[in-house]
Amino acid sequence: MGLFSTLSTSDDGPQTSSVNIPTVVQLYTSKPILIDTTPMVNGYTAMTYQAIQVGAFKDEQEPKNRHQNPDLGVWNCRVNRETLLDSLLAKVTSHSRTYCWTVDLSDSTSVEPSISQLQGALVRYLIENPPPEDEQRTTSTTTLYQLQATQFGLAVEDKESNITAKNIGEATASIKTSIMICAIMPVEEQEVSESAYKTNQANALVIYHLRRFAAAINATLCFVEPEDAASENNPSSPMKESQQSQSKSQSQQQKESSQPAVSFDELSKLWKELALDKPIWETDDKENANDNDNTEGSPVSVATPIYGPGRHQEDFIESVLLRNAHYPGHWEASKDSLWVALPTARETPQAETGTDDGDDGWLSQLRESIASAASAAKPAIAPEETKAEEKASETQDVAVSDFFASLLKDP
Repeated sequence: MGLFSTLSTSDDGPQTSSVNIPTVVQLYTSKPILIDTTPMVNGYTAMTYQAIQVGAFKDEQEPKNRHQNPDLGVWNCRVNRETLLDSLLAKVTSHSRTYCWTVDLSDSTSVEPSISQLQGALVRYLIENPPPEDEQRTTSTTTLYQLQATQFGLAVEDKESNITAKNIGEATASIKTSIMICAIMPVEEQEVSESAYKTNQANALVIYHLRRFAAAINATLCFVEPEDAASENNPSSPMKESQQSQSKSQSQQQKESSQPAVSFDELSKLWKELALDKPIWETDDKENANDNDNTEGSPVSVATPIYGPGRHQEDFIESVLLRNAHYPGHWEASKDSLWVALPTARETPQAETGTDDGDDGWLSQLRESIASAASAAKPAIAPEETKAEEKASETQDVAVSDFFASLLKDP
C-alpha cells in the first residue's frame, strides 16, 4: 500500500510515485512504545505516526537523524472511553491489518482495565469494518469470535464473574486479524521485603493471565524491556559510564531472574516482519522448548520473550505459572480473578452522583477547593475585636438617644 507520495521531474513533466513500507497499528491506553523519539505524545494525543528505520539504534547519530530511510510505519492510537478512535482507525486501516496492543506492566492494577479497553475497541472496529474476504494472511490467527468470547483476567474456577455474551454469531469466526500483545516489563528492584514480594507475586499473576489470554485468542505475546533498558542499548545515550554499568548490571540480573524481554530495536524488527506477514514466533528456540519434556511427564519450558500460535504451552501455563502466581493469604490465582486479586481504585458510582465517571475526579477536587476557599474567606474574629465592636455599638446607641432627647426638651 502507498502511504507517502514523492514528486519527481522528467521530460514529460512532474510524476508521482508511491513509497510502500510495511505498517502496524499500535493501540495503547497510557503510553506507547516510541522507537522514534521525535513524535510529541502526551496524555491527550489521539493519534501520531512514526516513520522508523529498523536497526537505527546501531547508528552513531543524533536521535533526530537516525530514521533517514524509514522502512516501517507505526500508527499510534490512544484508546479511551471516547468513540473518536473508531473513526480514526477507519482512516489508517487501509495501510495495515496488523494490530499491536501495548500494555505497561509497571502498575499491575491497571493491566486488566487496559487490556479490556483495547479488546473492546478492536471488537467494535472489526464488527463495523471486517477485513476483505479475499485477504488471506498467515499471521491473521485471531478471530473476532475469540475476541468476543474471551474475558481477560478471569480465573479458571471463577464462574460467577464470567460475563461473556452467549449470543455471539458463528459468522464472526471467519473474521480474522493479526494481534501482537506487547507487554512492557517493570523495572525489578533487588529488595527483600514484604512489599517487594507482593509486587513480584502481582507481576507473576499478571504474566500468567497474559500468557493464558494470548493462548485463548491465538495471538502473539511479546515481552518488551522497560524504557530504561532500551536507552541502555542506545550507543549515543547521554548516560554517564557509571550509570550505564549500573543499568547493565540491573538488566543482567533481570534477564537471569525473570521473564526475558526484547529491546526496542529488536521489537522494531519483529513489527516489520509481522507486518510483512511472517510468523515471528516460529524459531528454533521455541521448537526445542515445545519438545522438551522430563522423564516424569511434567511440562518443561524454556522462557522466551515471544509466544505465538501453537507455541503457547498451555499445560505449562496451567501448572507452573499458575502455582507461581499464588499469594497465600491474599489471593489464589485459580479462584480469584485479576480484578479481585489486584483491584483498581474506583471512582464514585454514576448512580450516586448523577455525573459521568470520568468527571468525578475533577468535580470532587473542585468541590474541595471551593469549600476551602469559602472557609478561608471567613476568618475567625478575635475575642478582643468582638468586645471592642460591642462597646462601640453601645456608645453609638447612647449618643443617638441623647440627641432625640435634646430635641424633645428644646422644641
